[in-house]
Amino acid sequence: MSLSGLVIALGMIVDGSIVMLEQVYRYYKQKNENGLSTYTVSEAIFKASDEVGTSILASTATTISVFLPIAMLSGLIGMILKDISITLILALLASFLVAIIVVPFLMKLFLGKGGPKKTKTSRFDIAFSRFENIYKKALAWALRQWKFILTIAVAILVLSFFIMKALGVTFIPSTDTGEFYVAVDFSKGIPLETTHIKMTHIYEIIEDQVPEAQTIVCYSGRSENFI
Repeated sequence: MSLSGLVIALGMIVDGSIVMLEQVYRYYKQKNENGLSTYTVSEAIFKASDEVGTSILASTATTISVFLPIAMLSGLIGMILKDISITLILALLASFLVAIIVVPFLMKLFLGKGGPKKTKTSRFDIAFSRFENIYKKALAWALRQWKFILTIAVAILVLSFFIMKALGVTFIPSTDTGEFYVAVDFSKGIPLETTHIKMTHIYEIIEDQVPEAQTIVCYSGRSENFI
């Protein structure tokens, strides 16, 4: 279960570090009219941290707040999901510390003065730049037509409730494992040998009537109250 929590967290624990690294590098590579760096490495780190630090904290906190109630569940569901939730929460907390402490430290350590050196623009950078321009135009249009976008979002939210009601909701769906149980209650005081004979007879009926059965387990003299 703990390993499952780590697998689930893999895609989330890098988000904060990516945001921090990208924002620091954005300021680090800025140049003024004279071709000199606008910000030093330290200035770029502090400025980026001030801008995205709160956002990284909020993003981490919202995810953790979802898994905290799951980590406090009891019963069978709690036994299954508790370790996953705790592992994921600890992984997200560690990733937050890495994003706001370790990543800026490593960038301060490895980034040189004067900004990045000029290199030949790759095809990937050209394609990504075009995609970024398309995204900027789409974002600008969405901001101008914010009433339309908000109406569509609310409509989709309302529609999702109707769809959820039609489909039905369950926390853990029941699955067909191909198992079935036969419980037999005998009169009090019946000898154990008689109980065993009756259960053997039921065993033979199941074996004869259910030829696809792969495993049959029979208990004689077992009660639900006392093992």
